[in-house]
Amino acid sequence: MFFEYKRAWVVLVMLAVLVSSLSACSLSMPGQSGAQATPTVAVKLPDSVQIRLDEPNPVKEAAPVVILRVPTRTQQFYQTMLALPPVPQQMACPAIAGPRYELTFLRGTQAQVRAVADRGGCGTVTIAGEKQDRLASKAFWDQLNQAIDAATPIAKPQTLALSKHAQQFS
Repeated sequence: MFFEYKRAWVVLVMLAVLVSSLSACSLSMPGQSGAQATPTVAVKLPDSVQIRLDEPNPVKEAAPVVILRVPTRTQQFYQTMLALPPVPQQMACPAIAGPRYELTFLRGTQAQVRAVADRGGCGTVTIAGEKQDRLASKAFWDQLNQAIDAATPIAKPQTLALSKHAQQFS
């Protein structure tokens, strides 16, 4: 009788080990790493993104800021950013400066996630709260360009001035 209890106990312990190891596997799915865990991801998706060009400005003018207020485009851009892979640790990047963009993803007026996209070097995205930068893709840069295009206000002239030029023909 002792051996029957011992055998049942061994089977129970083995089953517990198997269940715990399977749950550990489900927590770290292939293709995901701890560096990509985004503590700043909000439960609700943003509905707008504020884009501020962050360049050295010798004139000390205010940096241009545009806001994309198209929720579907904003959410697609946001999800593309979150899907970017981490920058490989041993990756050598050229020492080329490029423009930087400060991105603030908003839901209503509430800022949810802040990030900096840097076109210089390897082209990286730094998401606030994350320890490792992400490597920007062509799709990311394309969506950023499209967001800036869609957000840039159309020029609305306030006045119209006509001038008369005298023409001389000889």
